[in-house]
Amino acid sequence: MPHHLCIINIRLIAKVNIALYVMYLHFSKNKKSTTPLFWYKYSGVLNKVKIKHIIMKKTVYLFTLLLCLCAPLFAQTQNELKQAKVAMQEKKYNEAIALLDNVIAQAPNILEAHFLKGLAYLQTNNATQAIAEFDWALRKDPAHSGMYFYRALAKEAKGEDQAALRDLETAVLLKSDNPQYYYRAAKIHTRLKQYAEAKMNYEQASNLSPDDQQILEDKDQAIAQMPASVSDEAFNARSRGIDATMLGLEKQIKQATFGSLEDGKTLFEQINGTKMAAGSKKTLLARLRMKVMKDVYGKQELFKEDIEDLQFTIQSESWLLPEAMNFIFELTANSPNWFGELIECDGTVYRYQVTRGREEKDFNMDIFAVRNEEAHNIYNSTLRVSNAANGQNIDIFVAQNRGYTWKILLGNYLRGMLADGKIDYVEAGKMTSMKTDLLADCLAKNPALLQPANESLVAGMKAAIQNLILNYSLQFDKIE
Repeated sequence: MPHHLCIINIRLIAKVNIALYVMYLHFSKNKKSTTPLFWYKYSGVLNKVKIKHIIMKKTVYLFTLLLCLCAPLFAQTQNELKQAKVAMQEKKYNEAIALLDNVIAQAPNILEAHFLKGLAYLQTNNATQAIAEFDWALRKDPAHSGMYFYRALAKEAKGEDQAALRDLETAVLLKSDNPQYYYRAAKIHTRLKQYAEAKMNYEQASNLSPDDQQILEDKDQAIAQMPASVSDEAFNARSRGIDATMLGLEKQIKQATFGSLEDGKTLFEQINGTKMAAGSKKTLLARLRMKVMKDVYGKQELFKEDIEDLQFTIQSESWLLPEAMNFIFELTANSPNWFGELIECDGTVYRYQVTRGREEKDFNMDIFAVRNEEAHNIYNSTLRVSNAANGQNIDIFVAQNRGYTWKILLGNYLRGMLADGKIDYVEAGKMTSMKTDLLADCLAKNPALLQPANESLVAGMKAAIQNLILNYSLQFDKIE
């Protein structure tokens, strides 16, 4: 499956799955009936809340399966992306462009690849191509200040000074503490003999970076050539008038605390109805959407059903996209009650997903294996966390596939003893006989996978699962 189709089909398959499942419910329960589905819905035969959760469970499963199918291509493109970064560091820009062309051919929607390609074109004096790459990237992430800055450099190289200044103003709006944004704007204003604006930007740059000799020298030279008529009053008046509407709305977003999606939607509609440059509006709306998601959902512990509800909600709240989808991707990668990771070994990609419901003490763990673009659910077990004298114990139990379900053998487990960001392992019962060196080569290349990446419990659980995959795979269902 082509990589870009993997990305496109995630939402499409979820929507088709919802429609097909509702039809299945109707016809399986009413095989001889010709009564329209809406009649049952409104007469109470179908419980809307239950159906919603059933649909979301199936959609989440299909979503995970699709990610598994795409995993080998992700691994391949990530490797080439790393090579391109190395080439960029070594200033081999043409080599980097060739590598990035290959990445984009397989995965057109990887934003970082387009950004790096734009930087490489900029370094090879191909400003037109650089702008095209930055344009593409900014359509996907309109809140990335660095991309506005580098696009401004490319536009400046083409002699498009006013367009470059607009990009620099947007960059400042997104990240107001970067002295280079002000410094670059000051140099352009000086060249255009817009001395009041130049002075303002030099002042900001030197305040943020008082030890940067280049900024200080250029500032002194610019002020020396400014006419005496550039007074402090004129300077202050001009600086107050620059993008006042944008700055006011940006300040409103920063100071607001959104208690609900409706609160955020009200401000969204206000900004959307305000006359301003299209790029500025996109920037503000992107920042607003992310601020709303963080305020409403980022300050509370979310469980499996909460995240499923959120996935369902954003289908009807399209104004939240695409930032809401990015927020969910982050949630399902590193949340305390829903997380996962990928491991590539010898042509097989293993993906695990761990979830826990609000009323559940233990975690549910699924492991998928992807080979030759086919995904298989090879293991389903329970993960239990308990307090110990010096930290926490993380137990992963042996599970047997009974065809229709997995049986958990509670006395047989791999235990990770987590303390102070480090983990030691012991095994008990049948887990001992599951140990194997089949993936020894992969483990030798990635020994750090057996230890937590940080001191969090999620990092400890990830390390324990990765140990299970790399050292105890005899219990997994075989892939034909």
